[in-house]
Amino acid sequence: MRYRMDYAMPVLSYIRGNAGEILFDQKYERVSYPPLYIEDSIKTNPFVEKVEQYICELRNVKVVGSSNIVYARKGIIIYDLLCSDNPNYRITDIGFVRHNGHPIRIMGKYLSHYLKPCIHVETAINMVCNFSNNYYHFVMELMAKFFLLTKCHIPENIPLIVDEKIGEIPQMNEILRLFAGNRKVIYLGYNQICEINKLYCLSSVNQIIPNYVDDRKVSFKDNMYCPEAICFIRNTLLSYVANDEKTFPKRVYIARKNNKNRSYNEEELIDIASKYGFEAISPEDYSAKEQFRLFSMVDVVIAPSGAALTNIVCCKPNCKILVLYSQKLELSIFSSIAGCLNLDLRYLIGKSHDMTNLQSSFTIDEKSFKDSIISWLIKN
Repeated sequence: MRYRMDYAMPVLSYIRGNAGEILFDQKYERVSYPPLYIEDSIKTNPFVEKVEQYICELRNVKVVGSSNIVYARKGIIIYDLLCSDNPNYRITDIGFVRHNGHPIRIMGKYLSHYLKPCIHVETAINMVCNFSNNYYHFVMELMAKFFLLTKCHIPENIPLIVDEKIGEIPQMNEILRLFAGNRKVIYLGYNQICEINKLYCLSSVNQIIPNYVDDRKVSFKDNMYCPEAICFIRNTLLSYVANDEKTFPKRVYIARKNNKNRSYNEEELIDIASKYGFEAISPEDYSAKEQFRLFSMVDVVIAPSGAALTNIVCCKPNCKILVLYSQKLELSIFSSIAGCLNLDLRYLIGKSHDMTNLQSSFTIDEKSFKDSIISWLIKN
């Protein structure tokens, strides 16, 4: 196995060193709403910042499948989040050689696998991304970038380059085609390298941290969301289902088909919820379009924390959402979506079987669950 060592720099710093062209550059508001718990009576104000969003053109670069790495001229990696000075961010990107989850850094340079380009493309829009096969990252990172594409004219004959895994997951491929329209899609395999003469590179509209060194030190300000982009995603998905006549229950319990990670006492809770008119539904049984329709119709939702909650972006204003989780954390990945769309989302915390592991199984107290339904979720 051969390796290479490169310095990392943000895209705009690289461009402003006369190594590319900025096509669009504007500051947009990003927000983060701290999570609310079932016992909270006062809502905390969101954290708000203005961040530069860009579309730029890079020449003679290489992208890595399922990674945020863009290799520029010799010795330079372009990677915005890697240049963050927050020591609690764990950049678990497959393109790097890592130790204990961290990219190996020697004398300011990052160590990555040396792989020869397997395909060559004349020009493309970069939609390759770390964790792109995770539904939440796919929608909130990749599909959010289409918001920026509405701000700058890039000819329709310019294709998208996308991770191959997306094309293998029917629901994701369905969503991609919805946002991509008539653009051609080029699929790049896991850890493969594509050499591109002219690459259109888009900033991360929403900042989503891949992992943390210490989950107890998570701040709700870590993950930031552009309200305009969230509304853009919502409007695109709701337009897709506008003429759909399929009906779903008003009270839904989002059940899991796969309980490998974060397993909990689901059967007992479904039994309790059913007594109050909740119907258990597994999103995996439905197409993407049907899932959007389902979430657009519900009045109240119960769900364990997980990627399926991405679809709350389709919920109507004031919809109540009870999220089941193992421990209190300032993780704002769902509360911020809810805040942007005026949804009422609250967490009910259970007892974790291993407080050091976020993926650990947990137990929700049945009395607390029942009380939460009666006193808050279905209360008029």
